[in-house]
Amino acid sequence: MLIYAKNRARLVEGDVRWTEPKKDHERVMAMAQDAWTKSNGDAAEATKIYRRTLREVRSELEPAVFRYDQIDENGRVFQTGDLRKPSPTSRSRYEILHPETGKPVPMHPNGWVYSPETMVDKIRQGHIIFGPDHTTMPRQKRYLEDMDTQAIKPVFTRERASASYALEKLLGENVFPYSKDVQVLATWIASVTQNRKDSLVLDFFAGSGSTGHAVMDLNAADGGNRRYILVQLDEPVDMDGYSTIADIMRERLRRAGAKIAENPTLDAPDVDTGFRSYRLGSSNVTPWDGLAAAQDPARTLLEAVDNLAEGRTTNDLVVEIMLRLGIDLVTPVEAREVMGSTLYSVGGTIYAYFGTGVTSARADEVAKAIVAWRDEIPVDSDVTVVVRDTGFVDSAAKLNLAAALEQAGFTTLRSI
Repeated sequence: MLIYAKNRARLVEGDVRWTEPKKDHERVMAMAQDAWTKSNGDAAEATKIYRRTLREVRSELEPAVFRYDQIDENGRVFQTGDLRKPSPTSRSRYEILHPETGKPVPMHPNGWVYSPETMVDKIRQGHIIFGPDHTTMPRQKRYLEDMDTQAIKPVFTRERASASYALEKLLGENVFPYSKDVQVLATWIASVTQNRKDSLVLDFFAGSGSTGHAVMDLNAADGGNRRYILVQLDEPVDMDGYSTIADIMRERLRRAGAKIAENPTLDAPDVDTGFRSYRLGSSNVTPWDGLAAAQDPARTLLEAVDNLAEGRTTNDLVVEIMLRLGIDLVTPVEAREVMGSTLYSVGGTIYAYFGTGVTSARADEVAKAIVAWRDEIPVDSDVTVVVRDTGFVDSAAKLNLAAALEQAGFTTLRSI
């Protein structure tokens, strides 16, 4: 796997770290709390009990967590760490006086990691541990509760077979061998998005849809509203029940979503696992053919009277309108039957009617239906009405619709 950032400078500027939850963190915190309770709040006794428990399960714990082996007078788990500055600066070199002898303690050649002001606060808060006298370099407390994440290891061992087996349980044997591991993907997606629950994740080579599956798992775990866009060519496959790889992906997402919905969590009792599937196609509007018009203008004009491509549905037109106007494709779309054709509402901000044979009287009814729907669910933004230009029997019918809408407060009427 190659994980990279487009702009490294922005990561450095924002102090962005690619981390994951520290393994065994909660388990060790619970062990420490138990030791603190058994010791009746005695730090030394609690540390003894805690270390004894740690040693019993050492082989089961991550080394990074095992190193937090002390409990302080406030019952907090910590380990000690040095105070050296990774690279020296003008403000990193200054004297620290030992609290008992009043003499300067040894300083690392690079200086101290904290500024003088921060160091004073750390000492006042008891986060700096001094030796018996000024001849020993002080160290700082690193609390386990503040270190609940860890850097993701660049090299790790994980059986690829586990991902294949999980997909077999979902779809059956030999449907899509060597799929990506959902747990590994979820770890990296959470990390690089800084656990933002509203992230949008794009996979331009989606395969069986492992990325979408991972995003749904993350939402199910923490109640997030992450979304995904998966792109996959309709590559043919020789398999019962599936014609293309895209078919496999769609079915995988359906089944994974259903499985997640069957096992709700406290953080996500109503996780949304729905998705919409689109196929890339040409415009529903037939472009003007200038070359054909030059050769046979009369015939070309007649053919262009109806400028919509054959075989397209009104649903196709709605999607194209959404794309043309920059409307998110997951915006709710509702439909009602009006005068023998479908009236669409796209999030209450767009109303689309593509009926044909619209007379002046019928235009009045369509306008009334649009106004009534708008008034049911008013929105703060401007509302656009889109109609089919060739759907009106004459210009008077279209003008009638425009006038009725304008009188009701609509300012934008578009034709296709």
